[in-house]
Formats: sequence, C-alpha cells, structure tokens
Amino acid sequence: MRGESSGNGVLRRLNTTAVLEGVRAAGAAGARITELAADTRLTRPTVSQAIDELASAAVVEPLAPSEPSGAGRPATRYVLRSGLLPVLGLDIGPHRVAATIVNVQGESLAHEAIEVLPGSAPGSVRGQVGALVDGVLRAAGLPADRIGAVVAGSPGVVGPELSRVTIAPSAPGNTDAGLFADLAERFPGRLLVENDANLAAIAASVEHPGQTLVVIHWGERLGAGVVIDGTLHRGAHRAAGEVGLIPVSADGVQFDEHGRGPLEHALGAAGIAELARTEATRRPGGALPADRPLTAQQVFAAAAEGDQAAVAAVSAVAKKMVERLAPVFLTIDPDVVVLTGGIANAGEFLVDQLRRLLPRFTLVPPELALLVPADRAVLAGALTLAASRAWDELIASVQPGHPWSVSEPGPSRPAT
Repeated sequence: MRGESSGNGVLRRLNTTAVLEGVRAAGAAGARITELAADTRLTRPTVSQAIDELASAAVVEPLAPSEPSGAGRPATRYVLRSGLLPVLGLDIGPHRVAATIVNVQGESLAHEAIEVLPGSAPGSVRGQVGALVDGVLRAAGLPADRIGAVVAGSPGVVGPELSRVTIAPSAPGNTDAGLFADLAERFPGRLLVENDANLAAIAASVEHPGQTLVVIHWGERLGAGVVIDGTLHRGAHRAAGEVGLIPVSADGVQFDEHGRGPLEHALGAAGIAELARTEATRRPGGALPADRPLTAQQVFAAAAEGDQAAVAAVSAVAKKMVERLAPVFLTIDPDVVVLTGGIANAGEFLVDQLRRLLPRFTLVPPELALLVPADRAVLAGALTLAASRAWDELIASVQPGHPWSVSEPGPSRPAT
C-alpha cells in the first residue's frame, strides 16, 4: 500500500492524483469511495479526503445518492464534473476547415465546419479560421479563456516549436504567420500545431495501442503518419510521412499547379478520377462517362458494381500505391497499415485490392484496417491530443490546498 502520512504533501498529491485517475477511469457510471479505495489500494479515509478536495476544486461531483451503504456515508458515486476542461480541435485543410469542442470525457459540446473559398488568399484563410473559432465557441457557450487546450491540424511541415506551419505547398494560406499567431494570442500557452496526417495517426493509435502503424491519410492530398511502438515519429525535420512527394519518374520531387507532389498528383482523388476517365475512353459503354467530370467516390462505387473501366482504374491505383509505399512498409515493418481520409470511405473493393497486393511487395504483410469515420480522423487526433494535454495540466495542478479551480482559466504554459 502507498504511504499515506497526512503531513507529507507529496504523498497527499500522489494519493489525490490516483483517486482522480480512478474517477476518470470509471466514466459516466462513476465510482464509490469503497471502489476507489480498492482500485487505488488506499484507505477509505484517504480516498474520502481526496474526493473532498477534488469536489471543493470543482473537479469531481457526486451523482444522485443511491441507497445508504450501512453505517458510513451514503453510497454516492463520483464523476468528473460535467463540462470539465473543454478543449478545441481544428482541422485546417486546403478546402475545408472544421472545429470541434469536447470536454475531457470526450463528449461533444459543439462542431462547426466551413468550406475554404477556392483561391483564397492567405489573409482570407486567416479570417475564415477566426470566424469559425468564433462560431464554435458561441455554439458551445464558452469564452476562449475556458478552453483548456487547442490543437490545430494542417497539411505540411510544422516548425520545431509546434506553433506554426513552415512548408505547405498544397495549402499556402496555412503558412501565413498571422493565422497561428492569432490563435496563439487568443489561447495563450494552450496552442499546439501538428501535421494533419500525424493527428490521424494519433487517432489510429487509440484503436491500436502500443503498435507500430503506418497511417495513410488519403483524399484530395496524400500523406502518412508513422507510429512506432505506440509513439508518434515526426522525423529529424518533422517531415516524416510526406509520402505524397514520392517520385513517380526521373523528374524527382516536383509540385503541380495545385501544390501536389508526384504521388499525390497521381493517386489523390483528382488523379484517380482522371485515370478512370482514361479507362472509360478505352472501354466505352460502361457506367463511367469519359466526357464529364468524375469524382473518386463515383469510380469506387462503379468498381464495386463491376464496371470494367472502374475496376481497371481502381486496380491500377492499388498497384501503384503498394509499389510506391512498399519500401516504407519494408523499412518500418508495421503491425497495421491504416487508411484514413476521403479515399478510406471508398468501401471494401479498394481495401480488397490493397490486401491482395501486399504479400507480393512485402516480406511480412501487415494487417490492413480502416479508421472510421475517415473524414473526422484529423479532428479525432487533435481532440485526443488536446484532451491529453489539458488532463496533464490538471494533474500537475492537483495538490492539497491548491487555489486554482477548473471553473476558471488554468495556468498557461508554452507548447511542448
């Protein structure tokens, strides 16, 4: 049993932290004093003292009392206070910006999304993100200083201080220093900026804890997040996973007019549609029109129905994807390759094609999985990371007699 001298502030803090973790683990059902004592291996008086301190700080609250448990206090269950530690996640993509606020228990408080206007200038993107943040705070009924942590996801390479985007060919507006400076000013000490594929990888690692993953974020753009033994790998220059830049010819790494890298140009949603139109021209009379715009989703739907042009296009896409990423899989040897992003909504036909090809190009074929809902993967990772940072802040503040109440803004800290 952990030592419990009431005069030892360090031990009291450890005990209070253990009780707080126990309440969180109990979830919405809550936990009784006796259950927390058993789980933490602390005495009932010690747990009771910790609960009283946490309740006074507005961190935990009782559920409605049930029947008395005998000679002691009623068999009250304790839960984290409703609305505790709201956090904000942002997905700042080249075409769409989304924001969600959840509490530390993961319960959604508000969600807003807007389309980024085509050809938006950097200052316009900055204004649109600011308006979106205004809207989601208003929908949640919260002032900015009540938000415990903010994580913003963006395509591109994030600077070493994790507060701005330094390179983003596909989303040049996101390199505007003012975009993240505005957010940092609004949420001082609480902003963290992260690559969007890395955030998708964080979301996937929740489903595959402790494993080694290659998480392919595949939609209009193409990127990857790498998780090694449960830990996100960013690389020496925080540019790990930029698989959209993999060359497909002797021209090397080149960007098209939309800022897409070679493999991204070939296998992003637009490239898939273009390939399908070419196949439809070779096989006229099928479900895919060769003379009208197509979407990648239309191609996948037609392939699932057996259309020959669509099947040929999807098969070619799957083959090129596995061929180009095989060196990554052979180098990292992942437990699981996870698909996220819009293309992950394509259905089982694409997954089956990829799964069929993996044994030909790898020594030990990894498992293949989808992260659903794929279009919320970046937000899910942002909220997971934000909640973790806010919780760590709360744990760091838990000590007997600490004056801070979580109903007020918490102490600020630099991004790490």
